[in-house]
Order: sequence, then structure tokens, then C-alpha cells
Amino acid sequence: MKRIKIITVILAWSAIATGSAQEKGSSELSLGYGRPTSNEIENTLGEVLTTIVSLGTVTYTDTEYTGAVHAKYKYAVADNLLIGVSGAYEEVEDKERFGADIVAERKSKIYSIAVESDYSWINKGYFRVCSGVGLGYRMVDVKSISTTASANSKLSGERAHGLGYHINAIGIRAGKTIGVFAEAGYGYKGIVNAGLSIQF
Repeated sequence: MKRIKIITVILAWSAIATGSAQEKGSSELSLGYGRPTSNEIENTLGEVLTTIVSLGTVTYTDTEYTGAVHAKYKYAVADNLLIGVSGAYEEVEDKERFGADIVAERKSKIYSIAVESDYSWINKGYFRVCSGVGLGYRMVDVKSISTTASANSKLSGERAHGLGYHINAIGIRAGKTIGVFAEAGYGYKGIVNAGLSIQF
């Protein structure tokens, strides 16, 4: 009788530990939020460099970042390997100064879309630990309103295109069909990002 109880406990534990793992052929849909993103960090460094090169003549103030909202879909091509697509969006507002005067108010919208892959180091039951990478395309849409009297509040715009990327150093997911996740890395999703995911 004791042996049957032990075997029952072992089998139950095995079912719990493997029953909700991300298995080959399954899908995962996630929605999250993160910051500071690589866009925020690199823009800040660029603004500091501009200030240094202009000897303090050109500065940027009142800068506000929304952080990145991101969504992703991934498919398990193997029990420990997921491949899919990810998209992220964030906004930035700031003021450009020439000396003491505000010469422009800017608003930027940043879009990123990438192919991503995750490899699970631990893939047990309600708990998964993974690392991953994303590589794709980034577009920055900048709208600038000149505030100088000579420009008469003229609106101008420009777009920049470049590489979108994200490195997920470590990510943790907890839950079965519906779960929560948190990741630490660098790129368009933020140094720290978290959210909800659904496996199906």
C-alpha cells in the first residue's frame, strides 16, 4: 500500500512538472511593457553628445519617454525552442533649445518589428527560464514644431530607418495556459519588461 502511494505521488508530480511545458507544436501569444529601451538610452547619449559638440549651445529638455508596449507570437518548433515575430511601439517628447530659447518641440513615434527566437534552459510545468534574441526593422517618425517667431510655428517631419534588435539575457514565465512573464535584457522591449502570455 505504501509503495502504491509513493508511485502515485511520483506520477502526479511528473504530470504537473511536464503537463504545461511549452511543447513542440504549441503556440504562445504575449503582451507586455518595458523600459528603459535601447531607443531611450541611445537617444539620451546622442543628445549629450550633441550638447558637448555644440559647447552647450544646443540642448534637449523636458524629455519624456512612454516606455515600450510590445506584442509577440511564437511557435514551438521544438520542446525548448520557440520562433516567431514581435512588434513594439513607444513615444518620445522633448524640447530643443538653442541657448536659453526653445526653438522646437518634438514628438517621436518609434516602431519596431522583428523575428525572435527563445531557447528554454528550464522547461518544467508551470515554470520556464529562457534566453533569446530578436532582429528586425525600426522606424522613427519625428514631428517637430518650430517655436521661433520667424518660423511661425511651422510643422516639419522626418523619418529614420534602421536596425531593430533585442537581446533577452534571461526571461522567466510562470503559469499554465495563462501565465505571467518577466525578462531582463537590452533592446526595443526595455532592459526590464513584463506582461501576460497565453499558451495554446
